[in-house]
Amino acid sequence: MYLYPGWRRVIFVAVLVVVLIIALAPSITQGTIKLHIYGLTPHGVIDHLYVKFANLQFHTYGFGFGAGWFNVTETTPTIDLIPIASQFLPQIVASAQITSGRYDAIRLVMTNSTA
Repeated sequence: MYLYPGWRRVIFVAVLVVVLIIALAPSITQGTIKLHIYGLTPHGVIDHLYVKFANLQFHTYGFGFGAGWFNVTETTPTIDLIPIASQFLPQIVASAQITSGRYDAIRLVMTNSTA
């Protein structure tokens, strides 16, 4: 015989189901990724190097290199990789919301660069 009353068993099973759902459910939280690029080149013959990126991609951990890539953004500003002397902070290339998880690579595809 089971020593506890029936209502205790119902509460125990309900709590157990809630714990299992929380533990096994996929993560649905999101975060903001901000990608900054900054060139550390001394001033010389070239004063500016403007670069335009086509898109920014992240690779999900655990997938092969041919799969698991997803586009974060397809519009990025044109940035100057040779910094101005008074510019201390790197420029933001992209800012986007992504799902929380493990990522192991970033792919930046350039479309145009001019000096």
